[in-house]
Amino acid sequence: MIRPPALRPAPVSLARRQPSTVINYRRCLLLCLKWCDYHGVSFSTPWQLDDLLVEWQVTNQATKSQFAAALAAAELGSPTCKGQLNWARTVLKDWEITSVICHHIPMPKQLAILIAFGLAVRGRGRLGAGVIFQQAKGLRPSELLSLLPEHITLPEQQHFGNSPAAVISLGVKTGTKLKRAQAVTVSEQSNPLALFLLRELVESTPKGVPIMASITLLQYQKELRIVCEKLGLPPLTPHSPRAGFATDQIISGRDFVSVREEGRWLSDSSLRIYLDQVAVAGQSASEAIGKHNLLIKELTTHFVNLYSGWPLSHFPLRCPLPKKFLQQLLP
Repeated sequence: MIRPPALRPAPVSLARRQPSTVINYRRCLLLCLKWCDYHGVSFSTPWQLDDLLVEWQVTNQATKSQFAAALAAAELGSPTCKGQLNWARTVLKDWEITSVICHHIPMPKQLAILIAFGLAVRGRGRLGAGVIFQQAKGLRPSELLSLLPEHITLPEQQHFGNSPAAVISLGVKTGTKLKRAQAVTVSEQSNPLALFLLRELVESTPKGVPIMASITLLQYQKELRIVCEKLGLPPLTPHSPRAGFATDQIISGRDFVSVREEGRWLSDSSLRIYLDQVAVAGQSASEAIGKHNLLIKELTTHFVNLYSGWPLSHFPLRCPLPKKFLQQLLP
C-alpha cells in the first residue's frame, strides 16, 4: 500500500522558521488543498502532488509568492517529497527568470524623516521612529520588526569600558541572513537622531515586547504605501530605508567595501543591486519630493528640539505643520 504524503511538519522544523513564515506557508498550501477538494481530486504520491501543484497554479492563477510558499510548505510537511516535485520546481524557476524584477527605490535620510512624520500623523509614530532608525543603520525589515528592548544596550547601560555608543544585537533567536547573530552600533556623534529615537523606543517598551509593537511586514508595507500615495511619492517599500542607507553612504564618499561591511551585505553583487538603481530611481524620487523640500528642511533642522517624545503616541496636531500636510495624511 502506498502511503500518501503526510503534509505534517515536524515541530523542530517549524521552530527553525519565523512564525509569520509558517502562517504564510499554511495559508498558501491551504489554498491549494481547498482547490483539490473543490475539484474532487486527491494525491497519494509525490508526482501526483507535483502535477496538482502546477495545475492549481495555472487554473487558479495563483501568484508567484503563493505558488512558491505552497511548494515550500509541501516539502516542509512531507520531506520525502523534497527533490521529487520536479515540475513545480521547474515552473517556479522559469517564472523567476521571466518575471520583471522591481527594485527598491532608495529612501534618503531627509525623505525618511518626512515619511516618519507622515506615519506619526496617522497614529503610527512608533513605526515612523523605526523607519528613521532603519535608514540610519541599514537594517533589513525583518531585523527591525523583531528587535526587543533586551537586544539593545544603551550607552548608559554598558558596564565595561567607556563606550558612547548603543549596541544593537540582531537575529538573537532567529538569526540574520548570514545565519548567525550580528550587531550594529549607533552613537551620539555618528547619528544623534537615531540614538535619540532608539532610547525613546527602548524606554517605552516592556521587556519581551518588540519595539515596533508587533507590527507585521504586511502592515509596514501597507502604511508606507498609504503615506506615499497621499504625499504623491514614488512607491517605497520596507526595503527602501536599507537601500537609502547604501546610497547615502556612497554619495557621502565612503568606499564600497566599508558600506558593504556596515550594511552586512552577503556579497558585492547584492549591494550593487541597490546602487545600480540610484541614477534612475533617485532622480524620479527627487522630482516627486521636490514640493516637500521646505518642510523636509524644517523637520530635519528642528526635529529633536520641537518634537521630543513624538514617536510614542498619536502625532500632536497642534504642532506647526502645514494644514494641507495634515489633511493629506489623516486617516
